[in-house]
Amino acid sequence: MKNIKLMQRTSATEKIKKFWLHENERKSQQKFHAEKLRLDDINFIMSGVFCSVAIIALIIFSIAALARQDINYAFTLFGFALAATTGIGAIWFTGADWLAKHYTTLLMALFCIYLFYTGGTNGTGPIIFLIFPSVALFLQGNYIGAYSVISLLIISSFIYAFNLFGFDNSQYADAFINRVLVVFVIISLLSYAFSYFKDKAERDFLESQEELEKCSIIDQLSGLANRILLEKLLSIELNRVSRYFRPSSLILISFDIENSEQFKFIGVNRKYVIKNIVKIFNKILRISDITGRWRGNLFLIILPETKIDQAQEISKKLSSELNNYKKLFNDQTTEIEPTITCKEIFSVDAKSNYLDIIKKMEANLIHNQL
Repeated sequence: MKNIKLMQRTSATEKIKKFWLHENERKSQQKFHAEKLRLDDINFIMSGVFCSVAIIALIIFSIAALARQDINYAFTLFGFALAATTGIGAIWFTGADWLAKHYTTLLMALFCIYLFYTGGTNGTGPIIFLIFPSVALFLQGNYIGAYSVISLLIISSFIYAFNLFGFDNSQYADAFINRVLVVFVIISLLSYAFSYFKDKAERDFLESQEELEKCSIIDQLSGLANRILLEKLLSIELNRVSRYFRPSSLILISFDIENSEQFKFIGVNRKYVIKNIVKIFNKILRISDITGRWRGNLFLIILPETKIDQAQEISKKLSSELNNYKKLFNDQTTEIEPTITCKEIFSVDAKSNYLDIIKKMEANLIHNQL
Protein backbone atom coordinates (compact mmCIF):
# COMPACT_ATOMS: atom_id res chain seq x y z
CA MET A 1 0.00 0.00 0.00
CA LYS A 2 2.85 2.30 0.86
CA ASN A 3 4.54 1.60 -2.49
CA ILE A 4 1.31 2.42 -4.34
CA LYS A 5 1.10 5.78 -2.62
CA LEU A 6 4.70 6.52 -3.46
CA MET A 7 4.12 5.60 -7.12
CA GLN A 8 1.16 7.96 -7.28
CA ARG A 9 3.29 10.88 -6.18
CA THR A 10 5.00 12.86 -8.86
CA SER A 11 8.66 13.77 -8.55
CA ALA A 12 9.63 17.17 -7.20
CA THR A 13 10.88 18.26 -10.61
CA GLU A 14 7.62 17.26 -12.28
CA LYS A 15 5.62 19.21 -9.69
CA ILE A 16 7.72 22.27 -10.36
CA LYS A 17 7.13 21.91 -14.09
CA LYS A 18 3.36 21.49 -13.69
CA PHE A 19 3.05 24.42 -11.31
CA TRP A 20 5.27 26.60 -13.49
CA LEU A 21 3.39 25.72 -16.68
CA HIS A 22 0.00 26.22 -15.01
CA GLU A 23 0.89 29.65 -13.65
CA ASN A 24 2.50 30.77 -16.91
CA GLU A 25 0.01 29.22 -19.33
CA ARG A 26 -1.27 32.54 -20.59
CA LYS A 27 2.25 33.93 -20.92
CA SER A 28 3.30 30.82 -22.85
CA GLN A 29 0.33 31.18 -25.18
CA GLN A 30 1.18 34.83 -25.73
CA LYS A 31 4.80 33.92 -26.41
CA PHE A 32 3.75 31.20 -28.86
CA HIS A 33 1.39 33.60 -30.63
CA ALA A 34 4.12 36.23 -30.83
CA GLU A 35 6.59 33.67 -32.21
CA LYS A 36 4.06 32.55 -34.81
CA LEU A 37 3.48 36.14 -35.89
CA ARG A 38 7.22 36.68 -36.11
CA LEU A 39 7.65 33.62 -38.35
CA ASP A 40 4.72 34.72 -40.51
CA ASP A 41 6.36 38.13 -40.89
CA ILE A 42 9.64 36.50 -41.92
CA ASN A 43 7.85 34.26 -44.44
CA PHE A 44 6.00 37.25 -45.85
CA ILE A 45 9.24 39.20 -46.23
CA MET A 46 10.96 36.27 -47.97
CA SER A 47 7.96 35.78 -50.27
CA GLY A 48 7.89 39.51 -50.97
CA VAL A 49 11.59 39.56 -51.87
CA PHE A 50 11.19 36.58 -54.19
CA CYS A 51 8.12 38.08 -55.84
CA SER A 52 9.89 41.42 -56.28
CA VAL A 53 12.79 39.75 -58.09
CA ALA A 54 10.35 37.66 -60.15
CA ILE A 55 8.26 40.72 -61.08
CA ILE A 56 11.33 42.62 -62.27
CA ALA A 57 12.47 39.61 -64.33
CA LEU A 58 8.97 39.13 -65.80
CA ILE A 59 8.75 42.78 -66.83
CA ILE A 60 12.18 42.62 -68.50
CA PHE A 61 11.24 39.43 -70.39
CA SER A 62 7.89 40.98 -71.32
CA ILE A 63 9.60 44.00 -72.85
CA ALA A 64 11.96 41.66 -74.72
CA ALA A 65 8.96 39.69 -76.02
CA LEU A 66 7.28 42.89 -77.19
CA ALA A 67 10.48 43.88 -78.98
CA ARG A 68 10.38 40.69 -81.01
CA GLN A 69 6.63 41.09 -81.68
CA ASP A 70 5.58 38.15 -79.48
CA ILE A 71 2.50 39.94 -78.13
CA ASN A 72 0.69 36.97 -76.51
CA TYR A 73 3.79 35.81 -74.65
CA ALA A 74 4.53 39.36 -73.49
CA PHE A 75 0.99 39.90 -72.13
CA THR A 76 1.08 36.54 -70.36
CA LEU A 77 4.31 37.50 -68.59
CA PHE A 78 2.78 40.86 -67.69
CA GLY A 79 -0.22 38.93 -66.33
CA PHE A 80 1.97 36.83 -64.02
CA ALA A 81 3.75 39.99 -62.84
CA LEU A 82 0.39 41.63 -62.14
CA ALA A 83 -0.88 38.52 -60.32
CA ALA A 84 2.21 38.48 -58.11
CA THR A 85 1.88 42.18 -57.32
CA THR A 86 -1.85 42.15 -56.55
CA GLY A 87 -1.66 38.85 -54.65
CA ILE A 88 1.13 39.92 -52.32
CA GLY A 89 -0.52 43.32 -51.94
CA ALA A 90 -3.84 41.73 -50.97
CA ILE A 91 -2.11 39.45 -48.45
CA TRP A 92 -0.32 42.43 -46.92
CA PHE A 93 -3.56 44.44 -46.78
CA THR A 94 -5.55 41.62 -45.11
CA GLY A 95 -2.73 40.70 -42.74
CA ALA A 96 -2.80 37.02 -43.77
CA ASP A 97 1.01 36.84 -43.88
CA TRP A 98 1.03 33.03 -43.50
CA LEU A 99 -0.62 32.77 -46.95
CA ALA A 100 2.24 34.53 -48.79
CA LYS A 101 4.55 31.50 -49.00
CA HIS A 102 1.79 29.25 -50.36
CA TYR A 103 0.56 31.84 -52.85
CA THR A 104 4.10 32.48 -54.11
CA THR A 105 4.79 28.76 -54.52
CA LEU A 106 1.49 28.17 -56.32
CA LEU A 107 2.12 31.07 -58.69
CA MET A 108 5.61 29.74 -59.38
CA ALA A 109 4.20 26.26 -60.13
CA LEU A 110 1.63 27.69 -62.56
CA PHE A 111 4.35 29.68 -64.29
CA CYS A 112 6.48 26.53 -64.63
CA ILE A 113 3.56 24.62 -66.18
CA TYR A 114 2.81 27.50 -68.54
CA LEU A 115 6.40 27.70 -69.82
CA PHE A 116 6.57 23.91 -70.07
CA TYR A 117 3.31 23.85 -72.02
CA THR A 118 4.21 26.67 -74.42
CA GLY A 119 7.92 25.99 -74.69
CA GLY A 120 8.96 29.44 -73.52
CA THR A 121 11.67 31.13 -75.57
CA ASN A 122 13.22 28.81 -78.17
CA GLY A 123 12.07 25.70 -76.29
CA THR A 124 13.84 26.56 -73.03
CA GLY A 125 10.65 26.66 -70.93
CA PRO A 126 11.42 23.53 -68.82
CA ILE A 127 14.60 25.18 -67.48
CA ILE A 128 12.44 27.19 -65.06
CA PHE A 129 11.61 23.89 -63.30
CA LEU A 130 15.13 23.83 -61.86
CA ILE A 131 14.36 26.87 -59.70
CA PHE A 132 11.09 25.55 -58.26
CA PRO A 133 12.41 22.97 -55.69
CA SER A 134 14.57 25.57 -53.95
CA VAL A 135 11.72 28.09 -53.86
CA ALA A 136 9.09 25.62 -52.59
CA LEU A 137 11.28 23.98 -49.93
CA PHE A 138 12.78 27.28 -48.78
CA LEU A 139 9.43 29.04 -48.42
CA GLN A 140 7.12 26.18 -47.37
CA GLY A 141 9.53 23.98 -45.44
CA ASN A 142 10.58 20.40 -46.02
CA TYR A 143 7.09 18.91 -45.52
CA ILE A 144 4.64 21.05 -47.48
CA GLY A 145 7.41 22.08 -49.88
CA ALA A 146 8.16 18.42 -50.67
CA TYR A 147 4.48 17.82 -51.51
CA SER A 148 4.54 20.85 -53.80
CA VAL A 149 7.63 19.59 -55.66
CA ILE A 150 6.21 16.08 -56.06
CA SER A 151 2.84 17.45 -57.20
CA LEU A 152 4.45 19.62 -59.88
CA LEU A 153 6.54 16.67 -61.09
CA ILE A 154 3.49 14.38 -61.32
CA ILE A 155 1.31 16.96 -63.12
CA SER A 156 4.06 17.79 -65.62
CA SER A 157 4.78 14.11 -66.24
CA PHE A 158 1.11 13.42 -67.01
CA ILE A 159 0.95 16.41 -69.37
CA TYR A 160 4.08 15.23 -71.18
CA ALA A 161 3.18 11.53 -71.30
CA PHE A 162 -0.46 11.85 -72.40
CA ASN A 163 -0.35 15.15 -74.34
CA LEU A 164 -3.05 16.59 -72.08
CA PHE A 165 -4.86 19.84 -72.97
CA GLY A 166 -3.41 19.83 -76.50
CA PHE A 167 0.20 19.70 -75.32
CA ASP A 168 2.70 18.79 -78.06
CA ASN A 169 5.60 16.82 -76.60
CA SER A 170 7.37 16.75 -79.95
CA GLN A 171 8.62 20.29 -79.29
CA TYR A 172 11.16 18.83 -76.86
CA ALA A 173 13.85 16.25 -77.56
CA ASP A 174 13.72 13.23 -75.21
CA ALA A 175 17.37 13.75 -74.27
CA PHE A 176 16.65 17.34 -73.23
CA ILE A 177 13.66 16.35 -71.07
CA ASN A 178 15.63 13.51 -69.46
CA ARG A 179 18.48 15.85 -68.56
CA VAL A 180 16.10 18.43 -67.12
CA LEU A 181 14.38 15.67 -65.13
CA VAL A 182 17.65 14.34 -63.70
CA VAL A 183 18.84 17.81 -62.70
CA PHE A 184 15.38 18.60 -61.26
CA VAL A 185 15.50 15.47 -59.07
CA ILE A 186 19.07 16.22 -57.92
CA ILE A 187 18.22 19.83 -57.03
CA SER A 188 15.06 18.65 -55.24
CA LEU A 189 17.03 16.16 -53.12
CA LEU A 190 19.72 18.70 -52.30
CA SER A 191 17.12 21.35 -51.43
CA TYR A 192 15.22 18.87 -49.26
CA ALA A 193 18.41 17.84 -47.45
CA PHE A 194 19.30 21.49 -46.83
CA SER A 195 15.78 22.25 -45.56
CA TYR A 196 15.71 19.13 -43.38
CA PHE A 197 19.05 19.77 -41.69
CA LYS A 198 18.23 23.47 -41.30
CA ASP A 199 14.99 22.58 -39.49
CA LYS A 200 16.81 19.95 -37.43
CA ALA A 201 19.47 22.47 -36.42
CA GLU A 202 16.74 24.93 -35.39
CA ARG A 203 14.95 22.23 -33.35
CA ASP A 204 18.19 21.20 -31.65
CA PHE A 205 18.90 24.83 -30.85
CA LEU A 206 15.44 25.30 -29.32
CA GLU A 207 15.84 22.08 -27.29
CA SER A 208 19.21 23.25 -26.02
CA GLN A 209 17.64 26.59 -25.08
CA GLU A 210 14.89 24.74 -23.18
CA GLU A 211 17.52 22.62 -21.43
CA LEU A 212 19.44 25.74 -20.47
CA GLU A 213 16.23 27.31 -19.19
CA LYS A 214 15.52 24.17 -17.17
CA CYS A 215 19.04 24.29 -15.69
CA SER A 216 18.50 27.93 -14.79
CA ILE A 217 15.43 27.15 -12.64
CA ILE A 218 16.29 23.71 -11.20
CA ASP A 219 18.78 23.21 -8.39
CA GLN A 220 21.31 20.71 -9.74
CA LEU A 221 22.12 19.12 -6.38
CA SER A 222 18.58 18.46 -5.15
CA GLY A 223 16.49 18.53 -8.34
CA LEU A 224 14.17 21.03 -6.63
CA ALA A 225 13.35 24.60 -7.61
CA ASN A 226 16.33 26.90 -7.20
CA ARG A 227 16.40 30.44 -5.78
CA ILE A 228 15.58 32.02 -9.17
CA LEU A 229 12.44 29.95 -9.67
CA LEU A 230 11.38 30.23 -6.03
CA GLU A 231 11.45 34.02 -6.22
CA LYS A 232 9.27 33.94 -9.34
CA LEU A 233 6.84 31.49 -7.74
CA LEU A 234 6.70 33.53 -4.56
CA SER A 235 5.87 36.64 -6.55
CA ILE A 236 3.10 34.76 -8.37
CA GLU A 237 1.71 33.36 -5.12
CA LEU A 238 1.73 36.76 -3.40
CA ASN A 239 -0.15 38.27 -6.34
CA ARG A 240 -2.69 35.44 -6.18
CA VAL A 241 -3.27 35.96 -2.45
CA SER A 242 -3.59 39.72 -2.91
CA ARG A 243 -6.00 39.45 -5.84
CA TYR A 244 -8.26 36.58 -4.76
CA PHE A 245 -7.84 36.69 -0.94
CA ARG A 246 -7.10 32.96 -0.89
CA PRO A 247 -5.10 31.28 1.91
CA SER A 248 -1.47 30.37 1.40
CA SER A 249 1.37 29.39 3.71
CA LEU A 250 5.13 29.02 3.68
CA ILE A 251 7.41 26.57 5.46
CA LEU A 252 11.09 27.34 5.92
CA ILE A 253 13.35 24.45 6.96
CA SER A 254 16.98 24.61 7.99
CA PHE A 255 19.07 21.44 8.33
CA ASP A 256 22.02 21.31 10.68
CA ILE A 257 24.00 18.55 8.99
CA GLU A 258 27.39 20.07 8.26
CA ASN A 259 28.07 20.61 11.98
CA SER A 260 27.82 16.87 12.57
CA GLU A 261 31.25 15.43 13.48
CA GLN A 262 30.68 12.39 11.25
CA PHE A 263 29.62 14.54 8.32
CA LYS A 264 32.84 16.56 8.38
CA PHE A 265 34.84 13.49 7.37
CA ILE A 266 32.46 12.25 4.69
CA GLY A 267 31.64 15.34 2.65
CA VAL A 268 31.02 13.11 -0.36
CA ASN A 269 27.73 12.12 1.30
CA ARG A 270 26.32 15.64 0.96
CA LYS A 271 24.55 14.90 -2.33
CA TYR A 272 23.32 11.56 -0.98
CA VAL A 273 21.84 13.20 2.13
CA ILE A 274 20.16 15.98 0.13
CA LYS A 275 18.60 13.39 -2.20
CA ASN A 276 17.21 11.48 0.80
CA ILE A 277 15.76 14.68 2.23
CA VAL A 278 14.02 15.27 -1.11
CA LYS A 279 12.54 11.75 -0.88
CA ILE A 280 11.03 12.69 2.47
CA PHE A 281 9.58 15.86 0.95
CA ASN A 282 8.00 13.86 -1.88
CA LYS A 283 6.56 11.41 0.62
CA ILE A 284 4.92 13.99 2.90
CA LEU A 285 4.04 16.93 0.69
CA ARG A 286 1.04 17.23 -1.62
CA ILE A 287 1.15 17.49 -5.39
CA SER A 288 0.25 21.19 -5.26
CA ASP A 289 3.08 22.01 -2.82
CA ILE A 290 6.29 23.42 -4.27
CA THR A 291 9.64 22.77 -2.62
CA GLY A 292 12.85 24.61 -3.42
CA ARG A 293 16.36 25.10 -2.16
CA TRP A 294 16.68 28.70 -1.04
CA ARG A 295 20.39 28.39 -0.31
CA GLY A 296 22.74 25.87 1.27
CA ASN A 297 20.75 23.77 3.74
CA LEU A 298 17.80 26.17 3.77
CA PHE A 299 14.67 24.90 2.00
CA LEU A 300 11.44 26.75 1.28
CA ILE A 301 8.05 25.12 0.73
CA ILE A 302 5.14 27.01 -0.84
CA LEU A 303 1.73 25.68 0.24
CA PRO A 304 -1.04 27.15 -1.96
CA GLU A 305 -4.60 27.10 -0.56
CA THR A 306 -3.25 26.23 2.90
CA LYS A 307 -3.99 27.88 6.25
CA ILE A 308 -1.50 28.06 9.11
CA ASP A 309 -2.98 25.13 11.06
CA GLN A 310 -2.64 22.86 8.02
CA ALA A 311 0.90 24.12 7.42
CA GLN A 312 1.83 23.36 11.03
CA GLU A 313 0.43 19.85 10.68
CA ILE A 314 2.56 19.28 7.58
CA SER A 315 5.64 20.70 9.33
CA LYS A 316 5.14 18.27 12.24
CA LYS A 317 5.06 15.33 9.82
CA LEU A 318 8.20 16.59 8.11
CA SER A 319 9.97 17.09 11.43
CA SER A 320 9.05 13.58 12.57
CA GLU A 321 10.33 11.98 9.37
CA LEU A 322 13.52 14.05 9.26
CA ASN A 323 14.36 13.32 12.89
CA ASN A 324 13.98 9.65 12.03
CA TYR A 325 16.50 9.96 9.15
CA LYS A 326 18.98 7.36 10.46
CA LYS A 327 16.35 4.66 10.69
CA LEU A 328 14.64 5.53 7.41
CA PHE A 329 17.80 5.33 5.30
CA ASN A 330 19.89 3.06 7.52
CA ASP A 331 22.58 5.73 7.71
CA GLN A 332 24.29 5.75 11.09
CA THR A 333 26.95 8.25 10.00
CA THR A 334 24.69 11.24 9.44
CA GLU A 335 22.43 13.03 11.86
CA ILE A 336 19.95 15.66 10.75
CA GLU A 337 18.61 18.34 13.07
CA PRO A 338 15.81 20.20 11.28
CA THR A 339 14.54 23.58 12.40
CA ILE A 340 11.16 24.52 10.97
CA THR A 341 9.06 27.67 10.95
CA CYS A 342 5.70 28.33 9.30
CA LYS A 343 3.91 31.46 8.17
CA GLU A 344 0.54 32.09 6.61
CA ILE A 345 0.49 34.74 3.90
CA PHE A 346 -2.29 37.28 4.21
CA SER A 347 -3.34 39.95 1.74
CA VAL A 348 -1.47 42.54 3.82
CA ASP A 349 1.72 40.44 3.49
CA ALA A 350 1.21 40.20 -0.26
CA LYS A 351 1.71 43.95 -0.52
CA SER A 352 5.21 43.66 0.95
CA ASN A 353 8.33 42.26 -0.67
CA TYR A 354 8.68 38.47 -0.51
CA LEU A 355 12.30 38.89 0.60
CA ASP A 356 11.09 40.70 3.73
CA ILE A 357 8.79 37.77 4.51
CA ILE A 358 11.65 35.28 4.14
CA LYS A 359 13.93 37.44 6.34
CA LYS A 360 11.32 37.38 9.13
CA MET A 361 11.00 33.62 8.80
CA GLU A 362 14.79 33.25 8.94
CA ALA A 363 14.82 35.32 12.11
CA ASN A 364 12.25 32.92 13.59
CA LEU A 365 14.47 29.98 12.61
CA ILE A 366 17.43 31.51 14.42
CA HIS A 367 15.24 32.14 17.47
CA ASN A 368 14.02 28.52 17.43
CA GLN A 369 17.59 27.23 17.22
CA LEU A 370 18.62 29.13 20.35
